[in-house]
Amino acid sequence: MKTKLIAFLHKPLLVITVSLVIAGGILYVLHDMQRTSISVSQFIRATSGSISLNKDMSPKSAQHLSLGFLAGGRIDDIPVHVGDEVKKDMVLASLDQENTQGPIMQAEAALSIANANYQKVLNGATGPTIDIARTALENAKVNLAEVTQQQSVLVQNAYTALLNVSPQAYPEKIDSTEEEEAPKITGSYTLGKEGNIIVKTYASAAQSGLSYRTSGLVEGTESAFIITPQPLGNSGLYIQFPKDARANRTWIISLPNKKATDYVTRESAYQSALQTKNQTIATAQSTVSQAEANLASVVSSARPEDVATAQAQVESARGALQIAQSAFNNRRILAPSDGKITAIRISLGEIATPNIPAIELSTSMSLKDVAVMIPNRAIYKREGKYYVQLKTASGVIEREVTIGINDLDNTEVVAGLSVGDEVSI
Repeated sequence: MKTKLIAFLHKPLLVITVSLVIAGGILYVLHDMQRTSISVSQFIRATSGSISLNKDMSPKSAQHLSLGFLAGGRIDDIPVHVGDEVKKDMVLASLDQENTQGPIMQAEAALSIANANYQKVLNGATGPTIDIARTALENAKVNLAEVTQQQSVLVQNAYTALLNVSPQAYPEKIDSTEEEEAPKITGSYTLGKEGNIIVKTYASAAQSGLSYRTSGLVEGTESAFIITPQPLGNSGLYIQFPKDARANRTWIISLPNKKATDYVTRESAYQSALQTKNQTIATAQSTVSQAEANLASVVSSARPEDVATAQAQVESARGALQIAQSAFNNRRILAPSDGKITAIRISLGEIATPNIPAIELSTSMSLKDVAVMIPNRAIYKREGKYYVQLKTASGVIEREVTIGINDLDNTEVVAGLSVGDEVSI
C-alpha cells in the first residue's frame, strides 16, 4: 500500500486532476446548500398603496363603535347630532356631574405639592435635562393610558359584534320529520357573555293559549305572541313566534351563533383586535420603561432613597387624581378617535344605564397614497440605516433603502426599491 501511494504521488498530473475533482464536488455541495437555503425563504413584492397617518392604526382598522357610559345617572348634555363629524376626545354626551369636580381640585393640589417636594429632593440635579426626562416619562404614561383605553374599547366592540352574529333559534331535536318554522330572533344582545338561551313552549290552561319558559342566560315565563316580538328577559334580544307555533317544543339560541355564515369572519376580527391590543400596549409600556430608566439615570446624583420616597408620593398623588378624574370621565362619553356620529340612542333627562350602547360612531382616519411600500417585517436597521434582503437573478443581496411613513402593517420606501421588487420577509 505504501509503495502504491509513493508511486501515485510521483505522478503530478494525476494528483492535480484528482484534487480538482474533489474541490469541484465541495463547491457543488456548498452551492446546492446555499440554493436550498434561499429557496425556502419567503418573499413578497413591493407594491403601491395607502398607509395610515396614525401609526397606532392600519387602513383595516376603521370600524363602527358602540359607546356607552361607564356610570349611571341622569343625562344633562348631548352636544352632538347624527351626522356630525367629531374629533378624538370630543365630549359626545355627559351625565349630571354631581360632586365630582371638588375631588379633582383637591387631588390636583396634592399632586402639585408632591411634585414640588420631588423637585426639592432632586435639588442640585434640576435643570433642562431633568425637565426633558420628566416630560418624556409623563407623556409616555399618558400615551399608555390612552392606548389602553382605546384598545379596550376596540376589543369590547369586536367581542360585542361576535356575540351578535346572526342570533337564531334552533330546535333541540333535529331528527324530527315534521317541518316547523322557528321563532324569529331580533334585537341586539347586551349581556356581554357567551352561553345559551333555552326556550320551551307549553300549553297554558290558565292563560288560554301558548306560553313559553326561558332558562340559561335569562330565566322567566311569558305568554307566546305571534303579532309582536317579546323581550327575552334583559338580554336585549326579542322573540316572535310563528303562526304555527306548537307546545312542547324546545328552541336553543346560542350566543354567539357558531353556525352563522359570518361567524368565522367576526371571530377572526375579535382575535385580531386582541392581538393588536396586546402588541400596542406592550409597545407603549416599553416606552414608559425606557423613559423611567432614562429619568433614573439623569437624577442619579440625588440620594436614591430620597428620590424613591418623593417619587412614591408623586405616584400616590397622581393615582388619587386619576381616580378622581376617572369618576368624572365615567360620567362622560368621549370620542376614542375621529369619526362620524351614526346614531344617538339616548335623550336629555333620561337615566343612563352603565355599559349600554348610547352613541354609535363610525371611525375615520387619514391615509396617504405611496408609490412603493413593503411590510414592516421586511425591513431591518443597522447603525442608523435601513436595509432589506432583495431577490435578484443571481441570488439574494442586501440593499439599503430610504424609508418614509409607516403604520401597523406597512412602511413607505422612498428610495432603493421599485414596485415589483421581491424582498425577503
